[in-house]
Amino acid sequence: MAPKQDVPAIYSIVTALRPGDPGPKSIVERPPSCVRCGMPHREVVSHLELLLDGPERFDLALVGDVFVVTPKLQRELEMNAIEGVQFRPMEVGPSENFDPADYDELPHLVQMSVVCTVEGPSGWWVNEGTCDLCGRASWGGGDGASEALSSLPGELLGPPRQIFAHAWRGEDVFWTDDPGPPLVTERVKEILDRFETPELILHPAVFT
Repeated sequence: MAPKQDVPAIYSIVTALRPGDPGPKSIVERPPSCVRCGMPHREVVSHLELLLDGPERFDLALVGDVFVVTPKLQRELEMNAIEGVQFRPMEVGPSENFDPADYDELPHLVQMSVVCTVEGPSGWWVNEGTCDLCGRASWGGGDGASEALSSLPGELLGPPRQIFAHAWRGEDVFWTDDPGPPLVTERVKEILDRFETPELILHPAVFT
């Protein structure tokens, strides 16, 4: 399915470098699941502590389901008026696997949260209807999700994710209401191509 002419190319973020785990100082809100359909809400990380495992250099990485970026990448995203994200201070510390000899000093990083959601028919999961209590779609398993999320660099598997063009309001980074990862527009991809983003895999998606 070809993208419409009045919308940009978009991509699902299959994965990115995971340099460590959330630490005990992280503040994570876990809203209860809907009592009728059982659908969980996305966690909200109001404060992130990253326990860093090693010395790999990066400008973008994932800690759980939260992005962390360098101030250099934050400035570039802000200068380009990228919409759909919010930046917050965070903490960085050593994990048990950390060797202090690997670093002159710990990197300064910023938490980047995705704050927008755009509806779509998915293409990776199967919409099983809308809950009459919480109003959210219920999603069943589909082969497309497991295939696409198994993609490797240079080998993209599975169908494209689908987003409703009429629901998009110009956001550059956004969730959709299926259980999958965030999506980014071509504008964001072009910026990330100029930065250090080890292990980043972007899977083409489409507006429909």
